Amino acid sequence: MIKLSKLYCNKPDTFPDIKFHDGLNIVYAAISKNEKQKNTYSHSVGKTTLLEIVDYLLIKKINKDFFLRAHKNIFIEYEFYLEVQVGNNIFVTIKRQVEGKIFLATHSESLDCRNSSPDFWSEKNLGIDSAKRKLNSIFALGVLQRIEYDFRQGLRYCLRRQGDYSRTFKVKNITEKDSSWKPYLGALLGINHSTLIEKYALNERIDKLDSAIRQVEGLSNTSSQAIEAEIQIATTRLEELKSLTNNFDFNVADQKDIKYLVHNLDKQISNLNNELYTSEHQIKSINESLKAQFKFDVDAIRNLFDEISLHLPDQLMHTYDDLVEINEKLVKDRNTRLRKTKRTLEEKQKIISKELKALNADRGTLAQQLLDEDAFERYKSLQAKISKEEANIAVLHEKLEKLDATSELRNELHAASSQQQQLIDKISSDSRQSHNGVLKEIGKTFSAFVKFATDLDAFLYVDVNKEGNPEFHTKLHDHSSQDKGESFRQIISGCFDLSLLTYYSSQGFYRFAYHDGLLESIADPLKVKVLELWNKEAINHGLQLIVTIHDSDIPLLDDGNKMPIDEQKIIRKLHDQGDDGRLFKMKAF
Repeated sequence: MIKLSKLYCNKPDTFPDIKFHDGLNIVYAAISKNEKQKNTYSHSVGKTTLLEIVDYLLIKKINKDFFLRAHKNIFIEYEFYLEVQVGNNIFVTIKRQVEGKIFLATHSESLDCRNSSPDFWSEKNLGIDSAKRKLNSIFALGVLQRIEYDFRQGLRYCLRRQGDYSRTFKVKNITEKDSSWKPYLGALLGINHSTLIEKYALNERIDKLDSAIRQVEGLSNTSSQAIEAEIQIATTRLEELKSLTNNFDFNVADQKDIKYLVHNLDKQISNLNNELYTSEHQIKSINESLKAQFKFDVDAIRNLFDEISLHLPDQLMHTYDDLVEINEKLVKDRNTRLRKTKRTLEEKQKIISKELKALNADRGTLAQQLLDEDAFERYKSLQAKISKEEANIAVLHEKLEKLDATSELRNELHAASSQQQQLIDKISSDSRQSHNGVLKEIGKTFSAFVKFATDLDAFLYVDVNKEGNPEFHTKLHDHSSQDKGESFRQIISGCFDLSLLTYYSSQGFYRFAYHDGLLESIADPLKVKVLELWNKEAINHGLQLIVTIHDSDIPLLDDGNKMPIDEQKIIRKLHDQGDDGRLFKMKAF
């Protein structure tokens, strides 16, 4: 399990210690009316920043825009510590600075590690990846180990920022690939994760096979059978030409020189002509390929939807944009390789042409000594035809080999498609609650939570899209407009997180969640129910449910008075009446 024990730093005067406890944990912010009117209060005192610090200490990889790094001049000397409980008598402290490595220590009781000696830390100077591996081993979350994921993957449903409620399932970056999060969520909902991982890997393989087939087919617009017939005809023509050459009567006395001409110079010239013809054909094919451009007019699609007054979903546009970007990259990479090949062929042609010029000069000199002009011209004509036919046959054989390779690729594609359908059938079966006890139980819990909080019937279900991949859904029964509303989406997303935590509360899983702004913009009766639900379930299942609450979010009861907040549940009070009220007791940065 993972529970948060305490968060502190080496400068407690500016960042006081925060202790977490089982049950409801409240980060309370009192905001003045003037600040509310400016609409800046939600970012002024640090309630969201606290979530970011917890995430940072749980080995989040940050960029230059992260507040500690963006204000490095302020925080360069700060050392942050997060104590995490992973067992009844097992704690691990994570130490992390703004710059520098990560330190870990495991101990049997809660400790203050601020002034610990270097020898106290069992793991020193760790990088991001090393620290994650070590913590993965220490946390030993059985649920995640069974599906081969590290502890960072599941934090998506434990740390929700204000902008994360609109996407219940895809919590992180909207551009994140489905293959990086759907197998994890599917596994939590009882769908075989190996099947999902194999399915997404097979999707990529099928795409690559399909692309390879299209590229090879683009080199020829005919069939293997037609090329074989063409080779047969060309071979017959070649044999006839060779027969004419063999029977050619030079009617000269110097047979030794004739033999040299026929069997040496002409053989070399024939081979070079063959190479030259082949390279010319390859360059022609490359030029035709370079002319082909990928065209996909997304604006035209958008205009079409506008003309028929239909809304084009952002996700669909994103998919089209990805398609355009992927194909444009494929075309660009292909064209780069083709141009490089073309340059090599052109250099080769220059060398061959130079050699041919020299050999033809030698042959001309020798021919003048042996043959009359008419006979030699006829002989040269026959040799040229032979060379051209031999080159043509070589090119046809090359095409045939590529088409045969395409046939093999098609066989692989067919096998992969058959395997893909089997996986789709398995995913479809696992997605049915009648076949999936885990999904059924979590779905029942989710429905009960939403019913308690909103008095509405809600459903959690999984189906399979047209590509055979899982799609996760929540739906409010007979309230199609409400389940799209922001306030209801906040409750639905929060209840989904809570459903996962409660279902896995007796197993090796997370025992905490931080919901920032969960109560904002929802009606007072719903706030009362949400707080009651969070408090009850946290106590019943040994969870730590952290919520941020502005004083303006405290609901009014039926008697007109604000709902009382148990001071014991408040882990940090913030306000905007001076520097002391901020998360970091200093001027705003």
